[in-house]
Amino acid sequence: MDNPFLLTLFFLLTTSLLGIILKGRSTDRCLRDLRGFPVCVALVDRKEIWGRLRVANSGLELSYERPHPEDGYNETSALLFGNEFDKIWHVARHAGELDEMDEQDRTVYLEKMSHPSVARRLGRRLRNLVSSLKDAVLQIVGMTVQQAKKIGPGSTVLTTQDKYITQMGHQMVSSTLYEYDVLLEGLLGKRVVVERTREGQRQEIVGVLANYTSSFLEILDCGLIEEFVLREGSPLLHRFRRFLVVSADRKGFYLRRLGGPEVEVKSWIQEGEEHPVVNPEEMEASADGGYRLDVGDRFEIPGWSEGVRIKLRLKRRTDLVMPRASAIVRHAAT
Repeated sequence: MDNPFLLTLFFLLTTSLLGIILKGRSTDRCLRDLRGFPVCVALVDRKEIWGRLRVANSGLELSYERPHPEDGYNETSALLFGNEFDKIWHVARHAGELDEMDEQDRTVYLEKMSHPSVARRLGRRLRNLVSSLKDAVLQIVGMTVQQAKKIGPGSTVLTTQDKYITQMGHQMVSSTLYEYDVLLEGLLGKRVVVERTREGQRQEIVGVLANYTSSFLEILDCGLIEEFVLREGSPLLHRFRRFLVVSADRKGFYLRRLGGPEVEVKSWIQEGEEHPVVNPEEMEASADGGYRLDVGDRFEIPGWSEGVRIKLRLKRRTDLVMPRASAIVRHAAT
């Protein structure tokens, strides 16, 4: 076995190993920005998965804070693979659901994205320059392989593998370069309006554009309004425990707001029938009939019985990662 053959074999092995390493590290940057945080993954079918996010090149894992008991076993995490990303409506990091350390990390990150340092801006410009030359870099890879085929007696082996080597080179280049969009690049760190449509309903989300890839948009500090229905023993009670205390006994159902998001009591539901809440003392009614809870307020629904649920509306600061297939940056904003 001659030396050129060994050199070619070594080159193939090295290229393959490098390709595996780069592919393993090539995760979506928008999703990567939320890794390690408790997030809620909302799916297109309106199901939600809540847990601490781990991001891999093959998909996502959400680790539960506490096991979910099932028939004969306990679930400790949920997996969402890359070929299932089209099921994602958004990945949300909600202020108010984070512990003190996570809140601090989020605050630092918001500051970095809204007011990037000179070094960060220069680094991004350099990456964008390299990414804009992607086609030229790919051509260089192809030309390098063609020239290498002409060198030495081992070129016959290299000739039979040139398609493989070129393919590996293209994969390595693609995994290390960034998506570059001239329009979006000029809006990074600024407030934008994202337009979405769901079941015929148009929605506008206002926040700071922090990042983008070919698949996702990352929008920070959005004022998201959502409605939830709570019942005794609901998993939502554990999620909301940092800003909302919920208790129930034979006399009634009690809510007390600790802080964080704005909380509005909308109605209570029993046997499928929705009822307006009774006018609580010293609470201001909203335009559509709900009642806002100030920090420290205690709200009671008397005569509580099993099976009764309560509808809440929350308005809170949220960081969102949304698929570009369903989310479009439509306007700049102030």
